[in-house]
Amino acid sequence: MDPTTLEFLSLLVDQGPTARLLALCTFRPDFSPSWTGRSHLTQVTVHRLPRRQAAEVIRQVAHGKALPAEVVEQIVTRTDGVPLFVEELTKMVLESDLLEERQERYELTGPLPPLAIPATLHDSLMARLDRLATVKALAQLGATLGREFSYELLQAVSPWDEATLRRGLHQLVEAEFLYQQGLPPQATYTFKHALIQDVAYQSLLRSTRQQHHQRIAQALETQFPETVATQPALVASSRAGSPSPATRPVRALRRGVAPGGAGRLGHALVGCSPGGAVRGGRADVRRGHQREQSGMGWADAVGGKGRLIFLYSGVNLWLEHH
Repeated sequence: MDPTTLEFLSLLVDQGPTARLLALCTFRPDFSPSWTGRSHLTQVTVHRLPRRQAAEVIRQVAHGKALPAEVVEQIVTRTDGVPLFVEELTKMVLESDLLEERQERYELTGPLPPLAIPATLHDSLMARLDRLATVKALAQLGATLGREFSYELLQAVSPWDEATLRRGLHQLVEAEFLYQQGLPPQATYTFKHALIQDVAYQSLLRSTRQQHHQRIAQALETQFPETVATQPALVASSRAGSPSPATRPVRALRRGVAPGGAGRLGHALVGCSPGGAVRGGRADVRRGHQREQSGMGWADAVGGKGRLIFLYSGVNLWLEHH
């Protein structure tokens, strides 16, 4: 984690005893935060899924239909209890020609090859993306725009006509590569997981990647002046030929931010004061009820009107205040 983000999280934790907020942070086991052990914090260890629960995830992904025992065994063994891996690997198997769907179950079409199931999540996601051959290029273009992108910006840099573009996006949403919020042309799309965006982006040829970034930078500067003003990191990343930030940029800077923090504060947003007002600067907040797209609902701030969900795994952040 970069020093500026770590400093921000430390400041957020310091406000815990006096501010009416609820913050939820997730991190990998190798990260050791300096604020553990404080009385107003509760740390919960999220263990890997046991075999029984991993098998249940497989059943749910298959819409309640049973998979052959040897397929389930390979999926459970290869995924090592990582939920996202279990889900994606199961989808990969269901979309392959290894299985044939019956009324209440799936059956193998032949002997199960020992290497038929990829051993890594990256390979699994790549295999699924390759099978979506007709829309793979669309996923790659979206990945170049970032973890989240708007329909309007995608259309501006897309070489396809509108009907083809909408069909392709619908297919990616149906395959759960993307989540959709709203309807075109006001729709926004978010990759289900940062790993999916990364796999799609890294699968681009270098020359094609550079062409995408060039078109994106030109479109932003000529057609989206407001985006250039509010999301300079997106323009800078396109000029530099690197993927744009994986999180929704946030127009909020706390007072006294460390040097270089402005470019990184897209990862974070200031907390709520006891009265529900935003503290520490301006924030890009949409009033009204907003749905959080990672599957988690809103968390009411303890004892106050402010609501805050802070999910650090990318980072995703949503805030509502009254």
